[in-house]
Amino acid sequence: MQIGSVPLEIYVKRQIYFGLKTSFNKAFVIDLKTKIELIEEDPASEDLIKPLLEGKDIGRWDAGQNNWLILTPIGVEIENYPAILRHLRKWEEGLKDRCDQGEHWWEYRTCSYYDVFDGPQIVWGNLSLSPPFSFVDGPMYAIAPANTIPTNDLFLLGVMNSSSAKFFFSQIAIQRSGGYYEYKPTYVKQLPIPGASSKEKKTIEKLAKKCLDAEGQDCEKWEAEIDKIVTKLYGLEE
Repeated sequence: MQIGSVPLEIYVKRQIYFGLKTSFNKAFVIDLKTKIELIEEDPASEDLIKPLLEGKDIGRWDAGQNNWLILTPIGVEIENYPAILRHLRKWEEGLKDRCDQGEHWWEYRTCSYYDVFDGPQIVWGNLSLSPPFSFVDGPMYAIAPANTIPTNDLFLLGVMNSSSAKFFFSQIAIQRSGGYYEYKPTYVKQLPIPGASSKEKKTIEKLAKKCLDAEGQDCEKWEAEIDKIVTKLYGLEE
């Protein structure tokens, strides 16, 4: 590890989280049409319907929502949401058979970090050819195998998407067929985050913001500038 750098896990104070695990996505993941129908049937349904982020929705510098999530944590008073209960009853037997659930068949497993998904987050999926990190400004509820870090640190995002990070992950992560690497938290947390001056951080933040605004399209020039600065921070410049 480069002198002056710290593992990402330490940099973010160990706040790296797996996406939620429903253990039965087809019951809890709904499209916009179903969302509208449930709310029209019972306006209270909106309280349990959250914007959803799946791994397939996340690209490098780009994360776009396509579906919605019915969120039923332990303790939810499901009788107060008759439309949601009617919808979930379609899969009642399958939900009862889940190995991983709450106290009742309609509940999720225990989770202590729901609030993480309400704020800004760096998000990513599990498999990618290159660093797949993006940013959402919440609320956005990721489900496994997507992952999240609750932060609005665009300097960190720039480092995570840099060519230096790509090389690092290629050395430690498992490679799957087609050249895809696993970006599991067990690997991501090891990425050394270099020290940087306020000026260097601000420059990377601005470049990362440009890449986000462009949704990852035609941003090679900005990425090259990020790579140059990050390479220097790691002490690897030629």
